[in-house]
Amino acid sequence: MILNASSDWEGVSDELKGIFQLVLRQPASFGQLGAQIMDKIDEIKHSKTGGRKYMELTGAFWQ
Repeated sequence: MILNASSDWEGVSDELKGIFQLVLRQPASFGQLGAQIMDKIDEIKHSKTGGRKYMELTGAFWQ
């Protein structure tokens, strides 16, 4: 299966639209799943042990 977050979102569920927004580094405004993922990411980023590891992983991912 190939998903293109930058393509036309016609016919795509709100839940998947929210995921696409996260992939595109946008706040998730569609569905509940994207918002739940954003909340968990924020929780990890602000924890003592998870924050440093999160920054290392995201830096490596986006390079």
